[in-house]
Amino acid sequence: MRKNEIGGGSTESRSERKGHRRAGQWLRIGLAAVVLLAALIQSPYPASADTGIGTVNVGNTPLAMVVNPDTNKIYVANNMANTVSVINGETNSVMNMAVGLSPQAIALNPAINRIYVANGLGNSVSVIDGATDSVIATVGTGALPNAIAVNPSTNMIYVTNRNSDNMTVIDGATNTATAAVPVGIYPVGIAANPQTNKIYVVSGVRGGNVGTVTIVDGVTNGTTSLPAGKDPAAVAVNPTTNRIYVTNSLDATVTVINGDTNAASTIPVQPGPSALTVNPETNKIYVGGGGNQVTVIDGSVQPNAVQTTVATGLYPYALAVNEITNKIYTANLLSNDVTVIDGELNTGSTIAAGTSPCAVVVNPVTNRIYVANQLSNSVTVIQGSSRPQAAIPAASPPGGAVASGTEVSLSTPTSGATIHYTTDGSMPTVASAVYSTPIPVTGVMTIKAIAVKTGMTASPVMSESYTIMGQAAIPAANPPGGAVASGTEVSLSTATSGATIHYTTDGSTPTVASAVYGAPIPVTGAMMIQAIAVKTGMTASPVMSEAYTILPAPPEGGGPGPGPSSGAVRSSNADLRELKVWEDGKVIPLNPAFDAGTTVYSAWLKGDRAELTAAAAHSAAQVKLQDHVLADRTKVSLQEGDNIFDLVVQAEDGHSKTYTLHLHLEPSACKAADIAGHWAEEYIQQALSNHMVQGYPDCTFKPDHPVTRAEFTVMLAQALKLDAAVKTLPFTDKETIGDWANAAVIQAVAAGIVNGYEDGSFRPNANITRAEMVSMIVKAAGLSLDASSSAATGFADDKAIPQWSKGAIETAKKAKILSGRAGNRFEPNETATRAEAVTMLLRMPEPR
Repeated sequence: MRKNEIGGGSTESRSERKGHRRAGQWLRIGLAAVVLLAALIQSPYPASADTGIGTVNVGNTPLAMVVNPDTNKIYVANNMANTVSVINGETNSVMNMAVGLSPQAIALNPAINRIYVANGLGNSVSVIDGATDSVIATVGTGALPNAIAVNPSTNMIYVTNRNSDNMTVIDGATNTATAAVPVGIYPVGIAANPQTNKIYVVSGVRGGNVGTVTIVDGVTNGTTSLPAGKDPAAVAVNPTTNRIYVTNSLDATVTVINGDTNAASTIPVQPGPSALTVNPETNKIYVGGGGNQVTVIDGSVQPNAVQTTVATGLYPYALAVNEITNKIYTANLLSNDVTVIDGELNTGSTIAAGTSPCAVVVNPVTNRIYVANQLSNSVTVIQGSSRPQAAIPAASPPGGAVASGTEVSLSTPTSGATIHYTTDGSMPTVASAVYSTPIPVTGVMTIKAIAVKTGMTASPVMSESYTIMGQAAIPAANPPGGAVASGTEVSLSTATSGATIHYTTDGSTPTVASAVYGAPIPVTGAMMIQAIAVKTGMTASPVMSEAYTILPAPPEGGGPGPGPSSGAVRSSNADLRELKVWEDGKVIPLNPAFDAGTTVYSAWLKGDRAELTAAAAHSAAQVKLQDHVLADRTKVSLQEGDNIFDLVVQAEDGHSKTYTLHLHLEPSACKAADIAGHWAEEYIQQALSNHMVQGYPDCTFKPDHPVTRAEFTVMLAQALKLDAAVKTLPFTDKETIGDWANAAVIQAVAAGIVNGYEDGSFRPNANITRAEMVSMIVKAAGLSLDASSSAATGFADDKAIPQWSKGAIETAKKAKILSGRAGNRFEPNETATRAEAVTMLLRMPEPR
C-alpha cells in the first residue's frame, strides 16, 4: 500500500487484478528475503534528533493509517486481520475493532470525527464513529475498493474501485452510496480539493500504457479526463495553489495540473516515482519511490521545477509532512527505517523502524510520527524534535462582551509568522483561514488562532470568546411630545439603571459628546428633544425623539373644565398588574411567571401572529407599545427568531417603567443542520423542542461552542422552570448582566444555585468551566453530596479537579449525569460546550 497524504486517502500498489490476498502473502515472503540484506546496508545519515520512543503492536499486516489530531487517536487498517487498531496517542494503548475483509485504505473527516475504511475484498466501506470508536455503518461499493478521500467541507466520501473502474460517492450525513462515477481503467489513487470541490482520480493499466486523470465535479459528479504519464501511481493536491501532482512510475515524471485551467505540464524526476506528499505551507512537493531518494519540487516557481534531491533509505515507499515543523518523513520499505528530512535545509537523518515500514502519518499537535511496519505487525512511534516556538497570537480587543460589529485584530510578536484562525470554536491548523484583516463580531463567537513560521513550532492556541453587549433602554420623555403649555418641563428617564442620558434640543442626533441630562428641560417654543442612554459595558440605546409645540394661551379668565387641584399628589406607580400573551385564543405561559417587579419575559409561539394584553396597576397610568396606548388585546406580527416588544408604563406623575417581552418564533425550516451525526444530537433536539435552548438565526446550533455563565444560567432556569423571588442582585458586576439573562440569574440566586465569586462578582460573560457547570447542576437537582466523594472522583485527572467541586462531580457521575471525556478524564477547567450543557441538564433528575 502506498500512502497518499493529500486528500486523506491511501492508494494501492499495482498488483494483479486477481488473487489480492495471495499477492499480499507473497509480498511478505519476498520482503522477508531482503531483510538480511537491508540490515547490512548502512543508512546514509546519522541518527535523527527526532527520537523513536516506542513500538505498539497492532493487527496482522498494517497497511494504512490516519491520525485525528483533535482526539489524538491513530487508526490503523490491518489488511490480513480484517481489523482496525485504534491507538490512544497519549497512552499508546490499543483497542481493535472488526471491519470488512482486507481493509487497505483509510481516511478521516475531522469535521464530524468519522473514519472511513475501504475493505478491498469486502467491496464495502466501514464507517467508524470516532467518539465511540465503533463501526456504525457499512456501505457497499464497487469491486475491490482500494483508495479513499474525504471532502470535509461537503461531508462527502469518495472511493475508487479497482476492479469496477469507477468511483463510489458516499453521503457522510446518511452513510449511503449516492452515485457510481465511471473513471479510468484500473484506478489506483484519489485526492480531493475541499476548496474547489473537485476530486482527482488517477488510473492506468500496468505495462506501459498511458494513464489518465479523471476530474470529478463534487456538485454534479460530471467528469473531465486528462492524460497522465505511463503507469501513474499516486496523486496529491495543494489546496492553497490549486495544483495537482501525479507520479508516473514508468515515465520517471510528475504531471502537474493547473486546477484553474486543467492545463498540464511534466517534470522529470528519479526513476520509479510512486509516493508523494505536499507541504502547502512551503509550497514544496516531495516525491519518493525508486532511486532511494526523495525529489524536492519547488511549487513557487513557474513552471514548477526540481529544487534538489535528498538521499533516503532503501525504497522510500510512503511519505508524510509535518507542516508546522517543516519536516518530511519517509517510510523506507527495504531498509526498515525512516528518513527525517529537514524541509528548510533539505538534509536528512535516520530513525530505525520495524520490518517493512509501509505507511507513515504525523500528528502536528503532539509532534509525533507513526510508522506502520507491515511484516512486524507493529507501529513505531517517533517523537519529533522541538524547535523554537512562535509566540501566541493576541486579540484586540480581548474576549468579552462587545458591541455588534466590533472588529477583532490579531497579532503576534514573532516577526514573519502567519496567523491561522477559526471562528467556530474548532482547533486551528495550517489549513485554517489565514488572518489578513480584522474579524467582525456580530454574534456569539470564539476565535482561536495559532502563529506559524518556517523553522519554528506552531504557537500555543489563542482562544478568545465574544458575546454581544446588551443595549441600554431607550429614554422616555414625560410628558411625551405634543402640544404643551409654555414653560412645561420635560423629564427624561431610562429603564437601564446607572445609564447616562445625553440629549439635544435642536433636532441633531445626540452622541456621548452631547449635553448630559441632569434636570427637567423647559419647553418655551417649538422644540425637538432627542436623547440616548449610554452605559459602560452596553451599547447605546436607540434614539428617542419627541417634538413639542406650544398650546395657544387660554382666554382671559381661564378655560372651562375640571382639573386637579394645585395641591393634588399624582401617583408614581408605573407597575403592571397583568401581562398576557395570547395565541389562537389561548394564553401562552410566560417565563418567568408574571410578577410586577420582574421586567423581562420570554414566550414561545408557533404562528406568526399573537395578541398582547397588559393592564397598569394604577388606574391613571397608561401602557404604551410603540407609542400606542394599549386599551384591549393588541395584535402583533412575528418574524422567525426573537421578537422584542418594549411595553412602557407611564405613571400619572410622568414616571415610566419598561417591561421587555421576548416572543420567540422558531424558523419553520430551521432544524439545526449542524447537529446531524453529533454525539449529542438527540439531546439537542429534545432541548430545542422544549425551549430549553435556542439555535442561531443561520439554522445552526453550534454544539461545540463554549457556554458563558449567563447563557448556562438561562438554560438552567428554563430547564427547572424557576420563579423569581428576589428583585435585585447582590453581585458587584450586576450591571454587566444583559437584560435577556437578568431574570434567570435572579431566579438562580433565589434558588440558591448561584453564589458568585469571592470578590462579589458574577462574571456573566466568562466561559463556564465544566467544574462550575456540574456544581450548579448538582445544587439545582438537590442531590446530597457523599462526604467521602470529596477525596477522589475516579477520573484519571483527579489531581487537577478543584477540591470544592470534587463532591459535586462524583455525585453527578454516580447519578449518571456525566461520564467524562476521552481517556476517563474530566478536564474540570476546560470550557463546557453547548452540547455538554444541554446533555447534562436533560440527564439531571427532578429536583428533590
